[in-house]
Formats: sequence, structure tokens, C-alpha cells
Amino acid sequence: MKRIEEYTKQLHTSVSNYWMQKSTLWITQLCGKSGMGKTSLAQSYLEAYGGQYFSFRNLDAAFAPQIFRPGCKLWREFFAEIGETKNRPVIFFDDVDDRNDKEEFLNALPELAGKAYVVLIVRNQIELPFPSDILQMTAVTVPMLLSENKALAPLDALRTIAITDGIPELVQLFDFQRPFAENLGVLFTQNSTYFRYAESELRRHFRTPETYNILLYGMATGHNRISQLAEFSGFPQNKCDKYLKALDKAGLLETVQRKDITDHIRTHYYPKGGYWKTWFLYVFPAQGRCIRPIERDYFQQLANEIDRTIVAEYFKKICWNWLEKNYHSCYWDGLLDFDDPKKRDVVVNGIRFDYVQETKDYTIYVKIWDNVQEGFPKEAFQKIEAATTLARPFYDNIYYLFSVGRACNYVEQLRHLDTVAVVNLKSLLGQIPEHPHQNPHLARLCMI
Repeated sequence: MKRIEEYTKQLHTSVSNYWMQKSTLWITQLCGKSGMGKTSLAQSYLEAYGGQYFSFRNLDAAFAPQIFRPGCKLWREFFAEIGETKNRPVIFFDDVDDRNDKEEFLNALPELAGKAYVVLIVRNQIELPFPSDILQMTAVTVPMLLSENKALAPLDALRTIAITDGIPELVQLFDFQRPFAENLGVLFTQNSTYFRYAESELRRHFRTPETYNILLYGMATGHNRISQLAEFSGFPQNKCDKYLKALDKAGLLETVQRKDITDHIRTHYYPKGGYWKTWFLYVFPAQGRCIRPIERDYFQQLANEIDRTIVAEYFKKICWNWLEKNYHSCYWDGLLDFDDPKKRDVVVNGIRFDYVQETKDYTIYVKIWDNVQEGFPKEAFQKIEAATTLARPFYDNIYYLFSVGRACNYVEQLRHLDTVAVVNLKSLLGQIPEHPHQNPHLARLCMI
């Protein structure tokens, strides 16, 4: 993928700066969670520019020098031999943060300063006793996926990133020549990479993942308050709190302040990311079932359900990100606080909005149409118009309306009005820069 080539060039620039421009940083931490392609980047660099590669996987750090170079018992001996090389090697050490036993290794590393360039491959940045450069590998995004797959429909790109969190190791499992539902048949089979990724990560973080599986499954199925999780799991609340903190430290927990059914603001807990929610909703509960042939219609039904439970939530996140950056194109009189839970999920005259904010001169409404298979329908817009104009006339309201499908003809016909802006879906996905309206200060309805 192009992203690996780009990261390889970035790393080579850091190496060149060290040798050619006498940069003081002789070491880079290559960071990224599992599946981001860190080892693939190392391979790409070695093939393009040469160097050496060593991995601590399944190795005790104290014994590793003897494995990496027979005859070397100490790290200083190992680094002394490498330092004798005259071609200024780039040396990769993989899986550095697998175990907390690298103190002697890290203390001896400065022996290589001025003799080699070192790349430490880690999941998260580690604290070093000397300065280092950082190269952070990030996930595949919808725009990246669409740019590399010209025939891919935006909705299928949304679906792919939604259920993989953009983890390259999982994204590359997709055959984009096949429908999304058919790809699920490959992903949701035992021993597939998609199936095993979660198991591997849970074992990496926890000695007894079964305990945490119960809580993650509970969250995925709607038990999102700590009291609900305690009742669901049978664990005392203080134990649940301890386990939730461990999940948060592992990067598997999302904490959100939102209204409960009584409209009180409470802390809610969710599996972090669409992959984990997908896995615990559809893979985890199916593991113990009898394996049998699955009919093709099943995967189409599953795809439809994933659209409702996973893809719609991911689309909402994209919409909120767009709003944070672009809301001023239609409203310029002040700041909008989209993080205020009191302004989220508000019902106005029987119509539920994702966000409502009252200001002196205007009322701002946000509505995200959560059926990703269709555009914003005429009937829904007319109901919104009727409900909101009971309090204020249309021209004193500002509407941000989102849908994956194209706007209905009713809204399309309003394009000629100076108070309506229709934003291309590609802008929402970050593919192209977008200026919603030639005179944004006039736009009172922004349809995306």
C-alpha cells in the first residue's frame, strides 16, 4: 500500500538527516498498535535501503544477544560487534515492548550512537533515557481506501473501515471486487485473521481474558452503565471498576458522558472502536456453536444488521468530526459545544435530534440519518421543518442534516436558495476540500 511507501520515505529522511546533516537523533521509535504494518514497514525499508532486523518475540531480553549473534553474552558485546560495521547500518529491533525486561538493552544502546541508526518497533511510545524521534503509524482512513480503490463505493469504504477500525492487517482481508456481504463470509470464519486478531490482543493484555470478555460482551449488547455491567456479569461494582480501568489502560474502552433513560447525565462504557463491538456482537457469541454450512442469505442479513449497529455509529463519528471543523460555514456568531451531553439526543415536538443548541438569534439543529442505505427522505425533512418552526420561523433556525445517500429531491430543489447549502459526501469523508456555500453567512440549512 502507498502508506507503507510513504512511511518508509519518512524513516529514510530521518536516517539521512542523521548521517548527512549531523542530526543529534540517532534513534526512532516506530509506534503503532498491532496490525498497523510496523514489521511490513521494516521489511520495506530493508528491501529498499538495506540494514539489519532483530525481534524480541518470544525471547528473554537477557538471552537475546546469544540468539542474535552467537558468542555474544552481553548487550555491550553485541553492540560492539555491530558498531564495527563500516556501512552505517540501520538496525531494527522489533517487539521491544513485549516484556518489561529491556533495561540492560536500553542502557547499552548508546554504544551505537554515531555507528548505526536504531529503530525500536513498539506498540506505544516508551520512555527512554535519551532523546528519540517518533514515527507514529496510524490507521487506514476512508479517503485513503477510496483513493487506492477507484471503483469502490463510498458506502462500502465506510463499512470496511467501520468494522476494522482501519487496521491494515484487517482491511487487506477484503476483496473489493466482491460485495460487502460476501466478504463477511470470509472474515467471520474460524481461524481467519479477523477472527483471531481479538483473541491475540486480549491474551497479550490480560492473563485471564475470560473475565474481560464478559464485560466487553456486556457493553456490546447494551449494558453500558457500571451498575448494569455488575448485574450482567455478577461481579461486584468495585471489581467492575478495577476491570474497566484495566480495559482503559489496554486501549479497549471508550468512556462517554450521556443521558440515561431518565435524562440524567451518566458515565457509559463501550468497547473502543467498531472492530471490537463487531467482534463481541457477532463473533464472540458464535464461537461455541456447532459449525455448520451457512447460507448466503445469512451474510446479507448480517450485513444489513451491521449497517444498523456498527456502520451507522461510525458514520455519526465522521459527521461530528466534520461539524467540529466546519460548522462555522453556516454559523459564525459563536462557539457550538458538541461535547455537552445536555445538548445531545434532544426531543423537540416529538422529533429526536442528535444535537440542539439555543442562542440569542438562532436555534441550531443537528440530525444524522442513521439508515446508511438511503438518503435523507422528504417526509423526515418535512417533519423536522414542522417541529422546529413551531418555536421559531425557518429563517431563525440553522440545520445540519447528514445522510450517506443523496439528499431527497425536495431538498435538492432548495439548492437555489441562499439559505441552503448542500455538501458533497466526498467532502464529509475528507476526499476533497469543500466550501459549502459561496456566501456561508447566509446558509441556514446545511445538507450533507
